[in-house]
Amino acid sequence: MDCNIDVQLPIEPPRSVNLGEDYFFVVNEFQDKAYAHIRKYSSTPIRYFPTGKGIALTKSEFTEFMTNAEQHKQLVQTTHSSKVVFINSTLVVSVSVKADGRTITFLKGNDNLAAKCVSITVAQFETLCDAKDKLLNYINEIEDSVVN
Repeated sequence: MDCNIDVQLPIEPPRSVNLGEDYFFVVNEFQDKAYAHIRKYSSTPIRYFPTGKGIALTKSEFTEFMTNAEQHKQLVQTTHSSKVVFINSTLVVSVSVKADGRTITFLKGNDNLAAKCVSITVAQFETLCDAKDKLLNYINEIEDSVVN
């Protein structure tokens, strides 16, 4: 008797890295520009759908942050107190240390938009940092396709 069960998992979003717990880092194109999203998704048995819980980074914001991904990762792994990991004019990345663990929060805002934020675990943050080259390639693919 053959008891193999074929389990169909939802199709992940294109140009994405699964961060776990229904969080994805997704690169997409909107109005001829590449954006990098850290976003929670909901799923059906067939596919994932983006929720409003997340942020979108421009190529320059993402590239600037990822330039020092390894240093950010080490700081998050070794810190024993809450602190800012990265800051520029539109993005703040911080680590919060609490009794139940560390949380990394991405806070994005500027003069024209209300601030948006998303928080992920240390493991999700490490996955994001480890996928740096893959994600930068996705952004470049989109920009190349828009130009051509």
